[in-house]
Amino acid sequence: MTIDQLKWLAILLIFASGPTGGLLPWCLKRNDRFDFWFSLGNSFAGGVFLGIGLIHMMSSATEFFSEHASAISYPVVYLLTGCAFMLFLLLERILVPHDFDEVQLLPNSTRQTTAISAYLLLFMLSVHSFLAGFALGVETTVAGVVIILIALLAHKAVAAFALGISFLRSVANFSQLLIYVLLFSLSTPLGIVAGILIDDFIASARHGVMEGIFYGIAAGTFLYIATLDIFSEEFLRPKCRKLKFLASITGFALMAIVAIWL
Repeated sequence: MTIDQLKWLAILLIFASGPTGGLLPWCLKRNDRFDFWFSLGNSFAGGVFLGIGLIHMMSSATEFFSEHASAISYPVVYLLTGCAFMLFLLLERILVPHDFDEVQLLPNSTRQTTAISAYLLLFMLSVHSFLAGFALGVETTVAGVVIILIALLAHKAVAAFALGISFLRSVANFSQLLIYVLLFSLSTPLGIVAGILIDDFIASARHGVMEGIFYGIAAGTFLYIATLDIFSEEFLRPKCRKLKFLASITGFALMAIVAIWL
């Protein structure tokens, strides 16, 4: 299987994972163990994204800058990663309504998610997913595509799961929920397609530094998802912290082990 074929397979797999996770809350909303499994899966995904951002994306970006812009002594990769991180901090924690920070996504919460918060969550998660898909689209090695695909599959269903919970409290029927979940499901495949098209341009123009820029931005996105979207939410909850930490370290270790073969 060529790398292009693998990327198109990734589009199908990732798109399918969106409805799988997003519609699950509708089916399991009365399950008593819903909270527990959601937290463990979310924590594992956080570890995966932390490993992807630190070990894979930032190292790839640094490598591209070293090869194609060695004359630049400034730590551009860290600047790009930090700027991407701060941009999403601005979008999610400053520009949104104040009570959005207090939204609880789990079913046992007594706080109800408002419709506007659900739409904002859809937008934010879609932007994250698009950029994560973009990182896969511009990847130039089979091993790299597989690594990012594992991370996206681990996180996409969980993110869709959280989104499904949010909209479950603000929409009245299944058809509305399905529309929003499908919109979110398209975000990562669109990012992959955009990355493939950009990658063709990069390859033809031989502008390797552009790949470094994209990887640096993607790294900031992965780090933001892991730390402020997932860990800050999960570890403020007192229940099962040890198990959630174990799930997180497992996801991180998986990405560290895979890096041995890159």
